[in-house]
Amino acid sequence: MSDIVYFPLALAMTLLLEGIVLLPLLIKGDKYLIGVFVLVNVITNVTLNFALGLLECFPVDVSAIDVVYVIGECVAVAVEYLILKRVCRNKYLFLFVLCANIVSALAGGLLLRVLFN
Repeated sequence: MSDIVYFPLALAMTLLLEGIVLLPLLIKGDKYLIGVFVLVNVITNVTLNFALGLLECFPVDVSAIDVVYVIGECVAVAVEYLILKRVCRNKYLFLFVLCANIVSALAGGLLLRVLFN
C-alpha cells in the first residue's frame, strides 16, 4: 500500500495504542491534556515516519533503519514527556509515556508489517 494510506494508519494506531496506555491519566485530565496529548503525538509520529521515509531514498542497510527507528522513539519519549509534564503533574508520567511508546512501537510496528507485507 502507498504512503498515503500508511501514514494516517500509523498515526491512528499510535493515538489509539498510546491513548489506551495513558487512559488513566487522560480520564482524570481535562480537554486541554487530551489536546496536548493528540498534538504532541501527531508531531512526533509524523516526524519519525517522515525521517524513516527519507531513508528509503538512500541505499542504507536495514540495521541503519533500525537505529534511526530506536533513536527516533527515544526522542519521541523525551519530547512527549517534556511537553506532557507541563500539563500533567502525575509522578508516574514518565513511566506512562515510556510504556505507551513501547506498546505503540512494538504492537503498531508488528501490525503494520502484517498489513503491508
